Amino acid sequence: MATIPRCIPSNEFPQATKEVLALYGQLTREQRRGLAVLHKEGVLVRLPQVPGAGSPRTTTLSPLDWGRFLEACKDYDPIITPAFRNYLLDTLNVTSDRVDGGLGDAIKVMFSSETQFTGFRGQIYSLRALADDPAYASYRFSLEVDDYTTNRRIDIQMLADGKRIDVEVKAYEHWEFDSDTIWTNLLGPTGQFTRDLTGAIERSTSLDDLFDDLLYFFPDPAQYPNVDLDRVKDEFLLPFIQSGPTHELVPQMIKDAAAKKGYDLVALYERLESRVNADMIRSYTTP
Repeated sequence: MATIPRCIPSNEFPQATKEVLALYGQLTREQRRGLAVLHKEGVLVRLPQVPGAGSPRTTTLSPLDWGRFLEACKDYDPIITPAFRNYLLDTLNVTSDRVDGGLGDAIKVMFSSETQFTGFRGQIYSLRALADDPAYASYRFSLEVDDYTTNRRIDIQMLADGKRIDVEVKAYEHWEFDSDTIWTNLLGPTGQFTRDLTGAIERSTSLDDLFDDLLYFFPDPAQYPNVDLDRVKDEFLLPFIQSGPTHELVPQMIKDAAAKKGYDLVALYERLESRVNADMIRSYTTP
């Protein structure tokens, strides 16, 4: 029989069944550490209502609830699968000592509904991709960060030696697709991307480092019909491209911020194009 993890008080196990401990025993050492992170974060699990399953239940992760989680919430498929359960636990083990805040809150939100689960899953995939990237080895992470200067919540914020990078996790399902066109409103008058660019311009010290503090993660485009990352990149640049020399479609917020910094809009577009075609727009893979 698997041993009870020492980080869990023994008085929480009076009703632990052999089945639960057997499930625990099937986890790798790394996954057990990830499970301990869930306990440490005080996660509350609120599972969505399933026809015939009664009302949603809100409980702490007591041993029996662990059993339900370790069984991959089999009564609630397809909310969570064994593959994602293991990936989540592995990721928590790898990243928890580099996350300074928001992890527990994000996980609680994840289990609040199927829609929220879909969104948070993208955060987990993106967090793991960043943590595994040697280029960001010195960075620490925070999730669900409120940025009152741009009036939005940042999915993942990275900090290292005073340098900040804001990471947004996007989803294709919020866009409309047909065989020829991706319709978006990324650069609407007050859209998120407009506010992101405006904030980046205001924070910048020169054109040389402009937009270095923005990253966007999208799901693997190979999993979606009529989608590729180059088309997504084109959408980010479209208002600049369509405006031509008049810049008439470039949102006023961006024009005003550029003017205050003394940035020429042509030079600003060239810098944005360079960043978009480098690594500003990325995709995450799924296990």
